[in-house]
Amino acid sequence: MIATEDSIKNSFLMNALVKHDFPILLVGSTGTGKTRLVKKYVNQLVNTGNWESGEMVLSATETASNLLKYTQSRLDKHKMGVFGPKNPAKSLLIFVDDLNMPAKEKYGA
Repeated sequence: MIATEDSIKNSFLMNALVKHDFPILLVGSTGTGKTRLVKKYVNQLVNTGNWESGEMVLSATETASNLLKYTQSRLDKHKMGVFGPKNPAKSLLIFVDDLNMPAKEKYGA
């Protein structure tokens, strides 16, 4: 990956936001390297040993129920009402790609 002015800016912002426990939503045109940038950053975080990660790529067939099941599969119950990563000493990062893809939910099905 060739570093560009935008990728450097986005990397800096992601790092600052993650350090302060803020969620991140990257938006932009197709083909601008968002997914690649996030995957590279997630790998760096996981390699520090302080993070667990998961990735879900959404498609038009995904449902809110599938997203919920996946998220719950990455969590353990630590005590009553407290959920977290499988290793309580780590933080969990879940990367959801192509957020705009899912079809509209069908109610009452």
